[in-house]
Amino acid sequence: MTVHTTACPRNCYSTCAMRVTVEGGRITAIDPHEGNWATSEGPCLKGLSYLERQVSPERILHPMKRTASGAFERVGWDEALDLITRHLETARRGHGPKSVFYYAASGTKGLLNSCGLAFWRQFGGCTTTYGDLCWPAGLEATRLTFGDNRQSAPWDIAESRLIVMWGKNASETNLHQMRFVHQALERGARLVVIDPRRTPTADRAHLLLQPRPGTDGALALGLAHLLIEDGQVDEAFIREHVLGYEAYAQLVKAWTPIRTAQVCGLPRRSSSSWPTSWGRWPP
Repeated sequence: MTVHTTACPRNCYSTCAMRVTVEGGRITAIDPHEGNWATSEGPCLKGLSYLERQVSPERILHPMKRTASGAFERVGWDEALDLITRHLETARRGHGPKSVFYYAASGTKGLLNSCGLAFWRQFGGCTTTYGDLCWPAGLEATRLTFGDNRQSAPWDIAESRLIVMWGKNASETNLHQMRFVHQALERGARLVVIDPRRTPTADRAHLLLQPRPGTDGALALGLAHLLIEDGQVDEAFIREHVLGYEAYAQLVKAWTPIRTAQVCGLPRRSSSSWPTSWGRWPP
C-alpha cells in the first residue's frame, strides 16, 4: 500500500489536494490533505467518485465512431486518427486552415492547456474565440470593472464582516468557500444573498433578496442610488481611477428604492431602512 499526495484532476478551479491510497494498482481511498488551506476538508463528491469511476463498466476506454443510425461502434486508434486527419485535410485544402473552428472550454485548465493551440499553429492556424462561456467570461467582467484580476486568499473570507452572494449558490457550487463563510458567520458576520431561487445558501442569509429574473441590473442601479445618496462612495478613489462616474451618478438618480422595488418585484422599503435592515424580507 502506498499513499500519494496529488490534486483532483477534474475541470474545477478548486484543485483539491488529496491523499490517495493505492493498493495493487487500484485506488482504495481518497482522503483530505490539510496542506492546502483552501481545500483542507478534501474534495467534493465528484472528486471522491474516482473510486468508482476508475472501475466503472461505463468508462470509455476506446475511440467510438458514430454510425449512420446514430449509434456508436468501437474503432481502433489508427482508424480514429486517420478519420480526423482526412476531415482536417479536406477542410484545409478546400477552404484554408481558418475554416476550422477550435473551441476550447471545459477541460482545458490543466498543465496541458497550451497544447491545443500549439497543434493548430502547426496546422497553419484556425478560427477560435476570445475566452469562452465559462469562467473566462467572469474574468473579463472583473478586469473591465476593477482593472485587473486579483483576489484575496480564500481563507480571508472568514475575517469578513459582510458577505454578499449575488446569483451564487456556493453551498452547491463552491462548498469549500462555504466553510469560510460559516466561520465568518460564527464570528458575527452578516450574509446577504441575492437570488430569485430559494437555495441552501439562502437558508443561512440574514437578508434574502429574490428579484424578478432579469432585473439584476435594475437592482444594481438602485443600490448605487443609495450609496451615492448616502455618501458611501470613495470620492478620492473615483477621481483618480474611474472614468464616466459623473454620467453614471446622473443615471442612477432615477433609480429610487420605490422604482427599483417595483421593477425587481421586491417589497418597498424607505431609503433609510432598505440597505441596513437585516431582517429577512418577506416572500
